[in-house]
Amino acid sequence: MKKKSALTISSPDELNKGLQHTSPITWVILIGILALLLAFLAWGMFTRIPAKLSGSATVTDGVATLHYKASDAKDIKAGQKVTINGKEAEILTVFKDTNTAQTTSFELENGDYTYYVVVKEIRPLDFLLGK
Repeated sequence: MKKKSALTISSPDELNKGLQHTSPITWVILIGILALLLAFLAWGMFTRIPAKLSGSATVTDGVATLHYKASDAKDIKAGQKVTINGKEAEILTVFKDTNTAQTTSFELENGDYTYYVVVKEIRPLDFLLGK
């Protein structure tokens, strides 16, 4: 195996032999990769991914009664926003003993629906960093 070293250079003119010229396409590729990395970093910092909890709801006279699992009780709180059929309301009262909650008025017909509540929002960057 041959090693190049500075000792094999006999004149200052030979210093340029080891240097290579970088083509413009190499710089374009490098700048493109850096731009993608910066875009991903910005997306990870400013985007929020919602963690949703869903269940069934019964609407009677404009008031929705949300039915949730006992394991979800710690995540359901008064004051949270709930979405049913594209319409949003607020949870007014939570009944821990019956695993139900009631909302403010909805402009929906009486019946059974599916609801979801955003319980937390996560930044992708925090997820990657383990926060």
